[in-house]
Amino acid sequence: LNLAPDADLDRGLVVATFRSLEMVPFLGLVASVLRRGSHFRRHRTVDYRPDLTEATVTGHGPFPYQVDGDYLGEAECLAFRHEPDALTVVVPAVP
Repeated sequence: LNLAPDADLDRGLVVATFRSLEMVPFLGLVASVLRRGSHFRRHRTVDYRPDLTEATVTGHGPFPYQVDGDYLGEAECLAFRHEPDALTVVVPAVP
């Protein structure tokens, strides 16, 4: 199930947020994704933004966060930025 087909090592960030977490619309989203996964980004309750240079997450107070499964504490704000060619990544060749 690929919820962010625009996500790629050579492109900017992809951010998907929910406009509402009310039970009925959220269950409709889950049902839609399970039926037709690619429609996630066009669902009325999803704000889907591909190819971003940066994104900031701000809470209504401190919130826990983790990186690669490691708990790093709490923050009131996290900033993410796409830095092309900042890392050398080794991936298997595609036949």
